[in-house]
Amino acid sequence: MKNLNIAIIGFGKAAEVYHWPFINQVSQLRVTKVLERNQSRSKAVIPNVEIVRNIESVLNDPEIDIVVITTPNDSHFSLAKMALIAGKHVVVDKPFTISSEEGNELVELAKSRQKLITVYHNRILDGPIQAAKKILQQNTLGEINEVNIHFDRFRPEINAKSWREADKPGAGLLYDLGSHLIASALYLFGYPEQMIAKLQKQRPGVQSVDYFLLNLLYNKGTLRVNLHAGMLEQKSTPHIVLKGSKGQAIFQDLDPQEEALKGGKLPNSPQWPSVIEAEFDFQHTKSNVQFDVGNYSLFYQNLYEAICLDKPLLVKPELAIEVIRIIETANHSNSN
Repeated sequence: MKNLNIAIIGFGKAAEVYHWPFINQVSQLRVTKVLERNQSRSKAVIPNVEIVRNIESVLNDPEIDIVVITTPNDSHFSLAKMALIAGKHVVVDKPFTISSEEGNELVELAKSRQKLITVYHNRILDGPIQAAKKILQQNTLGEINEVNIHFDRFRPEINAKSWREADKPGAGLLYDLGSHLIASALYLFGYPEQMIAKLQKQRPGVQSVDYFLLNLLYNKGTLRVNLHAGMLEQKSTPHIVLKGSKGQAIFQDLDPQEEALKGGKLPNSPQWPSVIEAEFDFQHTKSNVQFDVGNYSLFYQNLYEAICLDKPLLVKPELAIEVIRIIETANHSNSN
């Protein structure tokens, strides 16, 4: 089968930990170039890669098929636009863009150039989210009336050097962890009928949102999906709770893929985690049930098949635009 060449724009934590290990699992994909402005850290991870210092070295290379953008959020739009104009397929790390207007422009440009654009909302491939999807499809819990999804952290110190905590467009926890949680809710339930948003800057001196609670309402308010993240949560609450007319399911922990990657493990290695567990609580019985761990490699396998075999994209850019629309609505409603 045909091989596709990839250029990665930026090589920070996102590229090294969350993209490269899973690109590397797809035999038909090869990372041949990395754009690093000042460093050469990708060489330690991808020994044969060519490091370039300017975007033109990527855009003008006819051998590059796909551009993967892992730079700060406020650069996503301009870089993706340049890559599409240059005739490349594009993967943008989440969040897609700062505004839904920018996202719509990129989608239309991709269509006009007959290229694919997608967004790395890898968290919809988390084990707990995939298990929740099965639970909903199988009606295991009956009619669902409440869902809670949390990312809780305790980091009271502000990282003044991080663009994610700066006072700039696309910064803050809502664009960061919020993108994951919103994409998961859209994947499971679709776009909400109504939303209530609470955004805060809780840590002294913080310049961007570091706490949010979004209440997404469905089915005329009979289903409430609560999305929450904060940086001052000392006691972690369950990652996902599904509550229904027959009982509830609790996923206490996050998908273990992230911690495995941070610990130096690689997908398909003997130490790679294989299962997650949920606690089911019905009226008269309780049980623990195991599900498969997630698999972020499916994102890049799907990308290859979408380009070469004309299969539908796993993460359509329209979903990523809906994520931004919810962020925009939350920011607007919170400022009024």
